[in-house]
Amino acid sequence: MADEDKKHTEKKKISFVGSVGPLSLKGNLAANWKKWLQCFKIYMVAGGLEDESNERKVAIFLHLIGEDALQLYNSFDLSGKVTYETVIDKFEGYCVPRTNITFEAFNFFNRKQKEDESIEDFITDLKIKCKSCEFGTLADRLVRDVFICNLNEKYQFIREKLLQEENLTLDKTISLSKTLIMSQTQANQLSKKDLESTSVLYVKSKMQQSQASPLSQSRPESQSRAPRPPFQSYSRRPMSQSHQYTQSQPEPRCGRCGQVHRFRCPAADVKCRNCHRIGHYESLCRFRNAKVHYVQMDNSIDVPEESGNYDWNINLHINNTKIVCTLDTGSDANVMSIDVYNSLKISNSLMPSDVRVTSYSGNNVKIVGQQDILCQYSLNKKLLSKKINFIIADVKSPTVIGKITCSELGLVRRVYSIAQLKEMSNSYSETTCHKTNVADSSEKSFNKSNLVLQDLLKNNESVFDGLGCLPGKCHIAVDPNVSPKIDAPRKIPFALHDRLKQELDHMEELDVITKVTEPTAWLNVLSG
Repeated sequence: MADEDKKHTEKKKISFVGSVGPLSLKGNLAANWKKWLQCFKIYMVAGGLEDESNERKVAIFLHLIGEDALQLYNSFDLSGKVTYETVIDKFEGYCVPRTNITFEAFNFFNRKQKEDESIEDFITDLKIKCKSCEFGTLADRLVRDVFICNLNEKYQFIREKLLQEENLTLDKTISLSKTLIMSQTQANQLSKKDLESTSVLYVKSKMQQSQASPLSQSRPESQSRAPRPPFQSYSRRPMSQSHQYTQSQPEPRCGRCGQVHRFRCPAADVKCRNCHRIGHYESLCRFRNAKVHYVQMDNSIDVPEESGNYDWNINLHINNTKIVCTLDTGSDANVMSIDVYNSLKISNSLMPSDVRVTSYSGNNVKIVGQQDILCQYSLNKKLLSKKINFIIADVKSPTVIGKITCSELGLVRRVYSIAQLKEMSNSYSETTCHKTNVADSSEKSFNKSNLVLQDLLKNNESVFDGLGCLPGKCHIAVDPNVSPKIDAPRKIPFALHDRLKQELDHMEELDVITKVTEPTAWLNVLSG
């Protein structure tokens, strides 16, 4: 009878074999081994095989571990009788490398919760990483601290609540965190239901109003209107009948102050610092981004007659039409508006232009094209003519003559020396308007003025040489009642050390300062 029970038990054990998959040698080998070994031990206990002989347990182990791991087993140098513990130790030594506790602790303390990671997954991973750090009795405390510190920003309310708790344990931390998340979820659902209930009640009141009796419809509008929800502000614009007011509708903001108000606007009596008008703030001024194409001087300003002529205009005659042009030495191009160009009635069509023109305010000016126009002008009581290239722009502004054309026409000269201005004026040709003549005369004038400067320096060499000391000696009296002062040395940057030393040596050569190598009661900031 005992033999039959033993055979029945053996048959039951054998029928349980085959429920553990092979060991994967790819990827994270250490994690795969630990997971497989755990499953294998569970299998051995569930099948009642933990008390079997070493040979049978080794055979079951090698049978379930797979072909790849079996080849790895063959590479082990195992001679003689092999025990079950020896096989596990060999695989443990191969699959699990030596653990660097410092690096594992670094990974543990820098583990942060991800955006889409739940509280349960985060705390579970922290516990797993803590096991390889060998913290001992401090494990739960450190897991709790890292959990609180490295929570995601969306769980800031959990962190604030946990920091207020006293005698906080790891289990209490996990329980309280789950409770807070559940409470927030339930509160959001209740708020959503309250909002839907309010909207439905209000729509129902509107429907009851539309189904009222003719007597109620004949009442004044103020009496038949449905009641508005409390704490609700509305704009004064007319709204359609199908529009329903709900608490989720964004409240309209005032275009003058940027706030939400039901009564008088706070910016009603405020003066804008941008356009100087009454009734709105500067930040909401509609004239804030106004484009400035040109600046015109106010003729109401009184200018003294003896101060000179401030008129920087020139009259150009084009197709028997007089055009007043502004001389602008800050402009690189000649610009004419499309309206002025059309008034000239020029037969030639506009040529395309790749030039990009911007105003002083940085705004781009729309270009229509360009045209070479023959212009006549008067200079020093002589009538001259020249073709000028104009950029035609779609902008309302005066016709502008740029600095290059001003120089070519002889309207503006570049002065290198004020002393030779009269000579330059006499040497300048009135009949020609090329830049080369101006440059030649200016260069000659510059060379001549340079010679005059060299003669001046040579004849007065004593004035410009040396320190320029005055004759005699000056004695500075020091009040004996004044206590000496010692200033702390100033920190000089390393880049200025050599230049400072050269300057101090130079001043010492000129007898401006004297080097002191003995103790003194007075000390300035450069001493030390």
